[in-house]
Amino acid sequence: MQKKIKLLHITSSLKMGGAESLLCDLIKNMDHEMFEHHVIYFHDGPHSVCLKELGIPIYQIKGLISLYDPLFCTRLYKLVKKIKPDCIHTLLWVANVSGRIIARLLKIPIASACTIMLIKMVGCGMYWIAQH
Repeated sequence: MQKKIKLLHITSSLKMGGAESLLCDLIKNMDHEMFEHHVIYFHDGPHSVCLKELGIPIYQIKGLISLYDPLFCTRLYKLVKKIKPDCIHTLLWVANVSGRIIARLLKIPIASACTIMLIKMVGCGMYWIAQH
């Protein structure tokens, strides 16, 4: 039996929305004999129920004072390091930025969704992160 590819999905939200629905559909329809999925999210919502029903390990990351404080970054980095994914998939803008930085630090391949919208919103700084 071949070793499963450990795929870590990092998303900003599991609330109601198109990206969140897409994530659940993607995980539901991927070959579970080939992939082991883990999901890290920042904002809880109804899509967490879908993932739990699929038996997917889910982890919510929060900061101490606010959602995106230094403790949030430390917790996210440590959790990704602990999971040891073969590849990271990010979607929604905060997950795209934080996921790209952590993937680069840990030398993990990454695929980000919707980065073009972030580049338009944030500008050149995000373009540089996306290219490196």
